[in-house]
Amino acid sequence: MTTAEPATPPPHLADTPGPPRPTWRTRATNWFFGLKPADQVLRHRAADLIDKLGIADHLKPGGVYVDIGSGTGHIPTQIARTANGLGARFVCIEPVSRPTKRVRRRVQRLTDTHIQFVRSLGDRLPVGDATADGVSIFFVLHHIPSPIQLRVLADVRRVLKPGGRLFIWEDTPENAREFAINETWDRRLNFEPRSEPHFYRSGDEWQTLLAQEGFELLQRAYYEDHSRKRNEGTVRHTGFILSRT
Repeated sequence: MTTAEPATPPPHLADTPGPPRPTWRTRATNWFFGLKPADQVLRHRAADLIDKLGIADHLKPGGVYVDIGSGTGHIPTQIARTANGLGARFVCIEPVSRPTKRVRRRVQRLTDTHIQFVRSLGDRLPVGDATADGVSIFFVLHHIPSPIQLRVLADVRRVLKPGGRLFIWEDTPENAREFAINETWDRRLNFEPRSEPHFYRSGDEWQTLLAQEGFELLQRAYYEDHSRKRNEGTVRHTGFILSRT
């Protein structure tokens, strides 16, 4: 079952500014990623990321899960498929756009899990304190300035139950050359202009920051993308499963 209507926000969020308006780039991205070839690639990639990180072992029967930066819904849909039969519920947070009819049809076709799409900001989650069993953030934080990254992580900690799980995948360049390579790939994948800033951290830097923000590391995973072009090198990615302390 899917719904695009937002949940009622808790009182302390009622007077906060709303999310930004959709742009032509958002509409173009949603259209492109909804096409059958791109959709198949993204579904396969989502399944691979979830398998590499071992998320299935951390999903609870009847659990409540939040995905931040859901985009066209491939990540939360695949996590929901992994949780099929557990009676879990999912809240998909996207700051710019609502799901298209094509996304809703895909979700209904692929899973019977309850999935709710909510247009909101990652640092103002419309979820009650200590109500979520897990939060996923895949390749989102490096698009957010560092001070707002901290606000997102603080709100994630607020909504997670003690011992709740945080699932993260991030681009993690280790030096200036890898940073530049990452930017090239990011802009190409997300139709980004050259002026779009990125806020990458290395895997160790993320691990240190997450510990400082109240998350205990349970496991860490890696993979690399290799360009076919000789001068574009490798893009490193690091995944984390953490527990809210």
